[in-house]
Amino acid sequence: MIASTTDMALEYYRAATEGRRPAFVPSKVRLVRQVCGDGPFRSIQAEPGEHACRANQWGAVSIVARNGQLLGVKPAEFVVLDWCENPN
Repeated sequence: MIASTTDMALEYYRAATEGRRPAFVPSKVRLVRQVCGDGPFRSIQAEPGEHACRANQWGAVSIVARNGQLLGVKPAEFVVLDWCENPN
C-alpha cells in the first residue's frame, strides 16, 4: 500500500514527538519568507520559493542557500511540498 501525503506527514511529526527516526522525510519544501542562518551564520540566506531539500536520519531539513552552502531550516519556516522514504 502506498502512503498518502497525509500519512507521510503524520508519520514525520509523530516520529518527532516520540524521539525516533521518521519513515518519511521532506524532499521538496517552499520557504514562505527569506530565511537567514542563526547567530554567526546570519550571512547565509535563502530566498522564498520552492527548494529541493535534504534531511538527516532524524528528519532535520536543510536547503542550499543563495551562496551554495547548506542552511538548516526550522519547521515554522517551510511548507512541505513533497515527501520521500527516509534513506538513512
